[in-house]
Amino acid sequence: MSFGSTFSSLKPPGGPTGIGASGFQNFDTTFKYRVFKNPEHEFVMSAGLSIEWGGTGAESVGAEQFNTYTPTIWFGKGLGDLPDTLSWIRPVAITGQVGYAIPGRNSTTTFGIDADTGDLTGRGNPFLRGAITGIGTFLGGVFHTLPFLISDVQTALIVAGGVVAVEFFAIAWIRKRFLHIPYRSSLLFVATGGLISLAIGVGLGAS
Repeated sequence: MSFGSTFSSLKPPGGPTGIGASGFQNFDTTFKYRVFKNPEHEFVMSAGLSIEWGGTGAESVGAEQFNTYTPTIWFGKGLGDLPDTLSWIRPVAITGQVGYAIPGRNSTTTFGIDADTGDLTGRGNPFLRGAITGIGTFLGGVFHTLPFLISDVQTALIVAGGVVAVEFFAIAWIRKRFLHIPYRSSLLFVATGGLISLAIGVGLGAS
C-alpha cells in the first residue's frame, strides 16, 4: 500500500482565474497485490486499485471534489531470456502500468483559458472525441494485423515494424499540430506506449 499527494505551482495564465495558483492535489492511496511471477522469463504482474480522495486538495490547482477510482495493472519484463542473437539487449527491463479511471460523479466539466484571447474553452463535443478515438483505435488495430497475412513471419514482422514506425510519427505530428505538444515529447510518449504494449505481449507469450 502507498499514499501521497502532489504539490502543483501554476504560472499565469494557469489556474481558474488565469493569474496562476499553487497548492496540493487530492490525496491518493494505492493498494497493490502481486498476482503473477515467472522468474524463468523475468516477468511479474501486479493488480490493484488507486483512489484519489476528492475534496482533499486545492480547487485552485484543479483538484476535483469527488473521488476517482483507478483499477490498475502493473507489469515488469526483463529481457534476460532472449536468444544469443539478441544478447546485447538482455540487460534491459521494461516496466509499465495500465489503468482506467472511474470518477465518482457521472460528469465533470474541464475548462482552460486561451492564452491569446483570455476566453474560457471547453473540451469539445464528447461524441466527436469518442468517434475520433474509436476510429483511430480501429485503424491502428487493422494496420497492425494485416502484415501477418504474409506467409513469411520474418517479412511480416519487418512490414509490421514499418507500419508501427509510420504510426508513431503520425501520432506525434497530430499531437504537435492540434495539441501544440513538442514533437520530441510526443515521440517519447508514443514510443513509451509502444514499449509497454510490447512488454505485455512478450510477457503473455512467455507465460
